[in-house]
Amino acid sequence: MVHEITAVLVSWRDGGETIAAVESLADARSRVGADGPAVSLVVVDNGGEGAVGRRDLLDRWPGATLLVNPTNRGFGPANNQGARQSSGRYLLFLNNDTLVQAGWLSEMLKIVRDDESVAIVGIKQLFPYTSEVYHTGIVFTSDRQPVHLYPHLDASVAVVNKQREYQAVNGACLLVARDVFDDATQVANVSLGIEQARFLLACPAVTQ
Repeated sequence: MVHEITAVLVSWRDGGETIAAVESLADARSRVGADGPAVSLVVVDNGGEGAVGRRDLLDRWPGATLLVNPTNRGFGPANNQGARQSSGRYLLFLNNDTLVQAGWLSEMLKIVRDDESVAIVGIKQLFPYTSEVYHTGIVFTSDRQPVHLYPHLDASVAVVNKQREYQAVNGACLLVARDVFDDATQVANVSLGIEQARFLLACPAVTQ
């Protein structure tokens, strides 16, 4: 089966949170059904106590790939490791403590399908189990400091529900075309992690 998107999650000593995130992904996928995009899943476990159980993972996402590192390789290298195992045209990098909602991924995908000039799509992120906005995107102040826009506003406010171009998006959940990711990381020689901002600044970004 050809998968349009490969989701990459990195876990370190928090297998329980990772499995909860996978359950959230699987539930959202089931509610969209056959009309949703085909998604494969790669989980990279950076070792230590609280590892991701292979059976727990496959019970929730049959066919998922689990990569287990004997030691902690770090967040960035582990994401790159997962990306190298991907089969999708698009990569979805998702923090392993994220809970998603039905329809979220189709909306992200629609943006890059409709406009090939968009390199990365981010999200409106809420504080857990609330309607309070954590961020909608990132801008830079006159002294070049990154700032999250609209923190703590209610998620129903119009200004936080407007699709727009940003200077960067938060890495907690981002969708990027595989060829864009490959080109940006090769040219800049960066990993998705500590130098994440350099990668994000290299690409036009939109939040939806």
